[in-house]
Amino acid sequence: FYSTQTSCKLANSLQEPSSDSFSVPVLNPSEEWISGSAIAPALTQKWLREIDDPDAIAVLLNWNYYCHSGGWFVKSVNPTTGKYAKHGQFKPSSPLEIEGKTQKYISFPKGKGTQPIFAPMTLDLWINISERHGVAIANEDIDETREDLGFWSWVIAHPELPLTITEGAKKAGCLLSKGEVAIALTGVWNGQVGKGKALHPALIPFITPGRCVRLAFDADATVKPQVEAALIQFGRLCKQQKAEVFIVKWGLELGKGIDDLLVNQGQEKFREVLGNAIA
Repeated sequence: FYSTQTSCKLANSLQEPSSDSFSVPVLNPSEEWISGSAIAPALTQKWLREIDDPDAIAVLLNWNYYCHSGGWFVKSVNPTTGKYAKHGQFKPSSPLEIEGKTQKYISFPKGKGTQPIFAPMTLDLWINISERHGVAIANEDIDETREDLGFWSWVIAHPELPLTITEGAKKAGCLLSKGEVAIALTGVWNGQVGKGKALHPALIPFITPGRCVRLAFDADATVKPQVEAALIQFGRLCKQQKAEVFIVKWGLELGKGIDDLLVNQGQEKFREVLGNAIA
């Protein structure tokens, strides 16, 4: 799909709008994040980027050619340096088909493997996380030259902070906006390497002995065998690091993702679900 102009033309014709699709309001990217996923406006402004030029999208994705719709993207922060890395997640404004599979999100760059996504940080959100969990921020923890302000180094230094791992940048952004430390995976298996043989190296500094690690995959995880298998194996790998592992579960009727749960049911139910995570 990403190599030839012909296949691009075919892909553009794959998704015709249904007769009732026009009744569904289309949110612009900022509205999708702020209203649709309860992500803080300041984090949205700092992290979310829109992109429309096909050539620029092809460069971003490391594809030979791109001729689908524009969309939005985020780049991960390198948790060691606090600077933006080259990898991230792109969402075209309409799904596209790649090798027979419809995809709403695309991890980039192609050919470089998959990486967890770490968000940048704002001071207000960091203070909220600090106060919620009773872990102080020292003056020397803050480095304004970093996109994360030093947040991820602070998280590594404080294993008493609970960590939630979820799928997708928006869900991590939602959790961070509500006082929770969260790392995004770009797929349910992407926190692991070697087909489940080991944790992704980028996660190892965070999944440490005694740390509470909550796995918050989508509500339908247990009814999809591949997703459930990924969840179980990921939990095993975290336990091998002597972390305290909990599975966050809720009914699909409440919302598919953790961000949907919060938007649909409110903060009280969101807190209840996090608090009832299963060991």
